[in-house]
Amino acid sequence: MSSPHIITAAVLDYRLAIDDETVIRPLRASDTAAVYDCIMRNTEHLREWMTWIDGLNGPSDVAAWLRSAEKEAYDHSAFKAAIWRRSTLAGFIDLHDIDWKNGSASIGYWLDRTFTGQGLMTQAVQLLTEYGFEALNLHRLEIHVATENHASRRIPERLGFRLEGVLRGAQRLRGTYVDHALYATIRDDAP
Repeated sequence: MSSPHIITAAVLDYRLAIDDETVIRPLRASDTAAVYDCIMRNTEHLREWMTWIDGLNGPSDVAAWLRSAEKEAYDHSAFKAAIWRRSTLAGFIDLHDIDWKNGSASIGYWLDRTFTGQGLMTQAVQLLTEYGFEALNLHRLEIHVATENHASRRIPERLGFRLEGVLRGAQRLRGTYVDHALYATIRDDAP
């Protein structure tokens, strides 16, 4: 693992440019209103695959989540970021379940429905993958996605992540257990 000062700078102050109008940057408590508005615009879009949406009770829950995200970043246990297109919050992407000892982490993401189908999340995941390998010196990145979530599965497939298997009954989704596809890539796979 690199020195804590290098890691802190790399994970707390990064700004990754997808293109001239789109950037990925860490979430901050000051983003509460924008995050809450984005979630409210996308409640039905997200509900199919994300159970946390049902427990959201208002902006105070978002503020608490963002404070927790900042703490996780300072603790180097997860790095949650927003994807901004011009001045609009277009989606979210994160590194979580970080295991520094083994150099591994998982990537999670979701996109505002108005930005889907444009390749934006594929670009964001590619950029975060490169960042994880190059700036954070990670060795392995995983993406877990419900097997029936075909749109989300296309992202790791496009990027050359390998399907390593299916995790049976991995997520309880409104009373039903769903399987997850486990995709992974390691630094050695990168071209």
